[in-house]
Amino acid sequence: VEDLLPLTLTWTLTYDLPDRDPLKVEGKQRIAPVQPLNVPRAKRPPILDGRLDEWKTLPYRWDKPGQILPRADSWKGPEDCSFRFAAACDDSALYLAVEAIDDQQVYGRGLEERQDGIRLRLDARPEPERSQGRNRKDEALVVALSAGETMGQPGSESDRKGPEGVRAICRPTATGHVTEIAVPAGYLGARQGGPWSAVRLNLGVSDYDREGAGIVTWWRPEWGTDENIAGTGTFLRK
Repeated sequence: VEDLLPLTLTWTLTYDLPDRDPLKVEGKQRIAPVQPLNVPRAKRPPILDGRLDEWKTLPYRWDKPGQILPRADSWKGPEDCSFRFAAACDDSALYLAVEAIDDQQVYGRGLEERQDGIRLRLDARPEPERSQGRNRKDEALVVALSAGETMGQPGSESDRKGPEGVRAICRPTATGHVTEIAVPAGYLGARQGGPWSAVRLNLGVSDYDREGAGIVTWWRPEWGTDENIAGTGTFLRK
């Protein structure tokens, strides 16, 4: 299903109005078959240490472009920047693990925002708002970490306060960086008005090489762009 190319739907709405010419509204939207994915239940909560010992597999891969911003031709291939990830849950949280491959690592103090790292967008609202979300601040949870940073884990020199109680770590490795994230079930349930059953998420990896501008490689097209396809990245709680 995921190999099918999206189509562009061009639509027109016509309103017949009394004593006036009809009012027409036109638009375009990308459409494609969307297959929800499952979040398996974790046998035990993973330790957020930036190591993937508790994760047997990372089944979801980004080794061909879902979307590359701002310029797709800046991407040199999977060895330049690619990633794979997994999701799991228990009664306490939704967990994500991401392993990124990056041939030139740029991170550390003094670099401001031009650092390699991870970006998470997560929408936990009920349908149809969730599938139609456009990444506004009041819609999606946003988590952004650079390699070497933690979030919501006091005691680390590079710790940042996590939104909505999110905990995370992004640890540099010899070949890129590894990230683990825990989003509290309480936040997800509050957004859905009861025990959470589904979320929509998207992951991006920021890649800054030593020369030239940086890029963000997204698993699925960013929700706020024209390439967005409604419902992509939907995960169902098993």
